[in-house]
Amino acid sequence: MSGIKDGISRALTSSDERDNSSMGLSEDQFLSIGELSNTGMNYHDVLTEAFYITPIWKWMVSDIDEMKKLIPILYEIKKENPEGNSRSNFGSWQSPDDLHIRPEFKNFVDMLLNIAEVQIQNQPWQCIGMWAGINPKGGGNNVHLHEGVLSGTVWLQVNTDLSGGLAFCDPRIRSKMSGQRGMTLFGTNNKGYHPVEGMGVMFPSWLEHFVMENKNEEDRISISFNLI
Repeated sequence: MSGIKDGISRALTSSDERDNSSMGLSEDQFLSIGELSNTGMNYHDVLTEAFYITPIWKWMVSDIDEMKKLIPILYEIKKENPEGNSRSNFGSWQSPDDLHIRPEFKNFVDMLLNIAEVQIQNQPWQCIGMWAGINPKGGGNNVHLHEGVLSGTVWLQVNTDLSGGLAFCDPRIRSKMSGQRGMTLFGTNNKGYHPVEGMGVMFPSWLEHFVMENKNEEDRISISFNLI
């Protein structure tokens, strides 16, 4: 077997006999640790520790068919309230944020509360707002954040490649000051997920994020929420 495991088992050093010419490397470009000079003071125990980690939790809804029964209910709500709410959304419809108190969504809310209490922090949680987003082609959401402690979204109807991803903004507000080299070293580019039907994500409510434009002919449908 080649690669890292092979290198470990063979005690790979700068004197390894393999041909490095194909890699554009010559023998004089390798130095074993024992041959290094002018390294300054001796040191040991170099460790990498991560501070200020931002957790994101994700899961899959087991009963996709049961979840999809909510879609016609959402379209009925849209029919009753065609204007919807205007928040961070553009070119799309957002429902009132009272879905959590409607009996049709009780099992959905119970799932969210169970994930928060059992998987994240063992204490009672409360849903303070839940709403749906129906994004036709061209619709999305600008950069925004939520109220509460935990927020998230669950995708009910999406095309993974075309419906528009969920992108999180790096919360380390000074992270761009070190330029391209620092962005590479510290991984400061935006990160996120392509949507998958039945997949849910939960994150700190203060984490800024946005939804990319839906490029699919079919509506992108999701339910978002805030918990305390």
